[in-house]
Amino acid sequence: DRHHLNVKKAKVMLDIGSGSGKLAIQCFDRYKLDRVIGVEISSHRYGKGVAALQSYAGYINKNSVYSASYREMDASYKGHLVHVYPKIESGTCGCSTSNGRCRVLEMYNTDIGNLRTLVLSAKPEVVVMDVMIHGMLPESIVEILSLLPVGARIATFEKIDDKWPAQIPFPFVPTNRGDSYRTSWNSAHGFLLWRRTSRFMGDQFSTSIRNRATQS
Repeated sequence: DRHHLNVKKAKVMLDIGSGSGKLAIQCFDRYKLDRVIGVEISSHRYGKGVAALQSYAGYINKNSVYSASYREMDASYKGHLVHVYPKIESGTCGCSTSNGRCRVLEMYNTDIGNLRTLVLSAKPEVVVMDVMIHGMLPESIVEILSLLPVGARIATFEKIDDKWPAQIPFPFVPTNRGDSYRTSWNSAHGFLLWRRTSRFMGDQFSTSIRNRATQS
């Protein structure tokens, strides 16, 4: 429902701080999402995520009615993805056929700010931000969160309203019922849930940043 992430009804998920890839892979596999995007800035943790992606592709090819292809992306930063598609044409991704549908699980080793265009086009309905923020939220994260579509649901490791820049309207409302939301992947810490409202749309972000720069 609107007070939870409601992943079952989503098509695209963004995992900020995807680490070893456990959550991204689990959600992709369990909820049959069309697209899951994982972002991890640590090269060490990202390496574990890439290994998990390769293992997942191998598992799909051996134990499923689907096929999976794994590849490294050609970009200015590291990126790897797995395509999962029906076994309709051996060695062919379902993206290029009229039967079935191709689902994509992708991970990037970069700052989230470098994925602005990708996130804007993907329009994720669910976002998980399993990161600790010391001080105020980085401008790159503020911009990405501001670009989310209205109604997007977010789970954060920490409160983000008191880490949001004071000069920029906070575009989320809390949806937690009672205590912080416990999860199967991090039972020791509860997550906070938020929903994107129509306040402060993404195209206003650049204007706000320019105004802040002018005032400083």
